[in-house]
Amino acid sequence: MSKMIKNKIVELAIAKILSNLGINLNEPDFIDTPNRVARMYSEMFYMRTKQAQEELKDILSTTFPTDNDEMIVVQNIQTCSLCPHHLTIVDYNIDVAYIPIKKAIGLSKIARFVELLSKQPILQEQLTVLIAKHLMDILKPLGVGVRIKGKHYCMIARGIKQRDSFTVTSALLGVFKDKEATRAEFLSFIT
Repeated sequence: MSKMIKNKIVELAIAKILSNLGINLNEPDFIDTPNRVARMYSEMFYMRTKQAQEELKDILSTTFPTDNDEMIVVQNIQTCSLCPHHLTIVDYNIDVAYIPIKKAIGLSKIARFVELLSKQPILQEQLTVLIAKHLMDILKPLGVGVRIKGKHYCMIARGIKQRDSFTVTSALLGVFKDKEATRAEFLSFIT
């Protein structure tokens, strides 16, 4: 099924949902809303496509040799995702670190890879582990550390309505998990 047909099916479903919620789709503010929502969902579910899987492989396949054996940290990667329980936005601030063994990846590739992985409905704790495991599998470094701070709009806009609440998750692999000094160094960089 083509992307255009899929978007049209989603657009019609969104129109039906909005109509059933009492929205008049002929009002000026809602005339193109189903189409805009369908396009947004296409972007926010992008990681679930075959094209995204190929893009992920391409991003992670470009490494370069290095003699560096010190920690590399990319801080404050800003992205968003969808809560799989409510399909509401989750804003993320992500820190990624690794200690290379003979090969490294470009710093911008880390941000691109994190951004790509976030484009799907996924629990924060699953995203945290997914980022860490992908880097560990591809780079085979001494270790990987990932920390995600998420602001969940399912907690802000509904339910408990906690506007200033954040959720913090981490995944530590290799020396980040096994060596207290490495873990402490990582934590000192990200706090």
